[in-house]
Amino acid sequence: MNRVVGIDHISIRVSDLKTSKKFYGNLFKFLGFKVLDEYEDAIGWTNRKTRFWIGAADFHPRVLAKTAFFKILLYREDLHVYIPW
Repeated sequence: MNRVVGIDHISIRVSDLKTSKKFYGNLFKFLGFKVLDEYEDAIGWTNRKTRFWIGAADFHPRVLAKTAFFKILLYREDLHVYIPW
C-alpha cells in the first residue's frame, strides 16, 4: 500500500498580490517558513519540506452565489472555491 508522506508544493492564484503577500508572509513567518524566492508576480515560502507559492491572478473571480456563511467563486469552469465570510 502506498502512503503520502508529504506535499512537495502548493500554488494558488490571488486577486490582490500585495495584500496576500502581507497576510501569507505573517502566517508563514509564524509557522517557521522562510521566503524561498520572490518575483514581480509571485512569491514562495518553504519549511524545507513543503513549498507554498502565491501568484497574481490573471483576472478577478466571478461570484456564483452568496450565502450567510460563504460565497462560491468561479476561477475556471472546473475550479470553484468556497470562501467563508
